Amino acid sequence: MKIRYELYQIQPDSDCPFLFMGLDWLKRKRYQAEPIWYDRVDADVFETRVKVCDLRGYVLEALCQNYNPPVFASRIGRPLRSMSVSDVVLLEIGGEVSAWYCDSVGFRRLYGLGWEDVWKTAE
Repeated sequence: MKIRYELYQIQPDSDCPFLFMGLDWLKRKRYQAEPIWYDRVDADVFETRVKVCDLRGYVLEALCQNYNPPVFASRIGRPLRSMSVSDVVLLEIGGEVSAWYCDSVGFRRLYGLGWEDVWKTAE
C-alpha cells in the first residue's frame, strides 16, 4: 500500500511560542497548531505491505524513526532538524487526509485547523 505524507516543522528562528511543546501545553496556553506557523520540509510516499490494525500509528512511528537518524539531513540535501515534538505530519491513506501532531509521547490527531486545505494547495 502506498501512503502519501508531508512533514511540517516550525523553523527554529521563528517567533512561534510553542516550538517543541506538547499539545497539552498548547491547550493550557490557548494556542493551536495552525498551519500558519509551519513550513513544509519534506513530502514523499511511504510504501508498506505490512497488515496491521492501526495503519496510521504504524506509519507515523516508522516516519519518526526514519526522520531521526543522523543521515536524515544528508538524505534530503539540506540542513534540517530531526522529527520532534510540535511537528505535524499529513497522511493520505485511501483518499482520506489527516493531520497528526508529534506530541511528547506519540502522535495526536488535529481536527478543524485547516490542515486538509494545506494538503490540497500543496498538490
